[in-house]
Amino acid sequence: MASEEMKAFTAEIDKLLNEKRPDRYTVSEKLIQSDGSDDDEQPQDTEQDRDGVGWMEEVIEMVVDIVPQDEVRQLYAERMVRSREGHKTQNGNRLIRKLADSGQHVLGWLECRRIPVAIVTRETLWGGNVRISDQRVALEALNKNDLERFEIHERRRASKDFSTRNDTCDAAQKIREMLIAVGAETVGEYFCEQERAEGSA
Repeated sequence: MASEEMKAFTAEIDKLLNEKRPDRYTVSEKLIQSDGSDDDEQPQDTEQDRDGVGWMEEVIEMVVDIVPQDEVRQLYAERMVRSREGHKTQNGNRLIRKLADSGQHVLGWLECRRIPVAIVTRETLWGGNVRISDQRVALEALNKNDLERFEIHERRRASKDFSTRNDTCDAAQKIREMLIAVGAETVGEYFCEQERAEGSA
């Protein structure tokens, strides 16, 4: 449970972010080859990317002086450890594809063999409840059952992601049509128009 000091600290960060955030900024750009391929890696950090989120530097400078040191050090350590483990798990999931493509162990196997792979199992219990078990298994320890569970989960995720993306596309289309209907250029203008209409009703 976060302390009151930590709650106040994060609330101040949120306040400053809302005050300083531009209407539009670029987080990253990624070049897709003309054949449609890419390297399946995270977008590279470029000078342009840093310029796009440069406004955050001002917020960071303002926040430095109000950091509750002990709690933030603990929080930073926790987030770094969990972030690195999450990053390694993503690498493990990619290595599964590389192993399948080549049929051989990847270069640097001695370093890669301990990388974790996410194995998620869904079990329907009595009464219709579902228990989801999310495990991490070292690449070298994966067995046939693990790989079957990995396949089932990834196919379910792919199907769900497709459905979610379609819903999001439908929502964007509907909002665009709402803007067109009232002659608004932005979502902000749309809501201002709505407030004016409600005020005059």
